[in-house]
Amino acid sequence: MSETGGDCETCEHPMDPHAMIPTAEDPREGGVMLCPVPGCLCFATWSVPPFSERGAVLVPDTEELAAMRAFVQKIHLN
Repeated sequence: MSETGGDCETCEHPMDPHAMIPTAEDPREGGVMLCPVPGCLCFATWSVPPFSERGAVLVPDTEELAAMRAFVQKIHLN
């Protein structure tokens, strides 16, 4: 991933509007990052050390991830 303010290395859209969504009770345990550009399927996980050392980040199933992406891309248009 690139520094905030640059472009995403995965989809090449601006990094700043990407949504970081926690997927655990404690946000420091990580989550997913989604691009708000309609139609973009960019996806990454994130966590905050030392919590990242506890194991893999919880990733939603395909349907929930698609719903999250649709929501993020819809609010980006408004």
